[in-house]
Amino acid sequence: MESVINKARKVADVISALRGVWWGSHPQLLLNIYRAVLRGYIEYASHIFSLKSSPKFHRLEIIQNKAIRACLGYRISTPINTMFAEAKEPPLKLRLKFLAAKYLIKIMSITDHQVLESMFRLALTSREYPAGMTYCREKFPLFDLFLQLKSLRPSLHTAVAPPPFQHSYQTILFTPILYRPEQDFMDLIDQLPKYTVQNLFLQAFDPIIRDSIVFYTDGSKMDSANWVGAACFSPQLQRSLMFKLPARASIFTAEAWAIYNAVLLTLDLDASKFTIVSDSKSVLEALTNPVTCRSNYLIPLIKSKIIYAQERGKNIQLVWIPSHKGITGNEIADEFARKAISYTLCGQSWPYCPRLEAGANEIKEEEEEVR
Repeated sequence: MESVINKARKVADVISALRGVWWGSHPQLLLNIYRAVLRGYIEYASHIFSLKSSPKFHRLEIIQNKAIRACLGYRISTPINTMFAEAKEPPLKLRLKFLAAKYLIKIMSITDHQVLESMFRLALTSREYPAGMTYCREKFPLFDLFLQLKSLRPSLHTAVAPPPFQHSYQTILFTPILYRPEQDFMDLIDQLPKYTVQNLFLQAFDPIIRDSIVFYTDGSKMDSANWVGAACFSPQLQRSLMFKLPARASIFTAEAWAIYNAVLLTLDLDASKFTIVSDSKSVLEALTNPVTCRSNYLIPLIKSKIIYAQERGKNIQLVWIPSHKGITGNEIADEFARKAISYTLCGQSWPYCPRLEAGANEIKEEEEEVR
């Protein structure tokens, strides 16, 4: 800890020196230095020794406050909560708690991880000795956080390797066909009433969707609901699939799950040309980006299924459309996704990234309380 404190203090002094130069350093530049250098010194292995409050940890908090104050040019009298809000930085304790939770949830998604197995053995051993359990939770903060998060493991997708390494190199580099509307089309639908957009969509995309079976996919997450819905709908087949996902699943996961099931449907049909229409730009960009999503196993899984379909003579193309503009298929898919929330929960394991999103939201709530 003394070594970490000394290194952090030196970087804070460098930031203070840069703050005082005659030409004046930009606050964002100094914050970048803080995040890249000073925060790296503090956060390295922090889940082992820095989660519990102590005099040395308090010294690190003082160094953090000094560095951020220097970055933004604030006086000592500036309230700390205001300083954190302006810098868009959480308090050090909450930041380290989030990193520790991120590490634990990530290793929970890996089968037979040695650290996780050690945690479970320690939990079983200390359960028989209440005094030992108390000692472990007080002296080993990461273990205390593990006990809070271990209930998430049954719902997490687990594998022997991270998502990109569960598939072939060809799958990682594969880029499916993606069509986007022209800018003229986007400008025009913003000016037209919704009831005219459907005909305009058919005219613009007729060369693409002609002679193909079309699937519209969508995901829904309402603030008033405790669950997430996903759905895919085909107007030619007059068939729809609806899925109810756990509350912690993200919209990204819901949209990806809908696209994945649309791809699975194409494998059961005799047709050779299929078009999947989605309003999720983030999922479609992840599918067409060779640097695939590292935390969501659905992205490489969808790509592998598309390759599998192509090997069997099926042509699957993707289309992005804007949401809630009056395109009939998209509106129907959105309605089915909302209905899916009232259905039976889909018995499927989910990527660990939505759990991190939920953890980040909880930490934001704690940060609001601090402020």
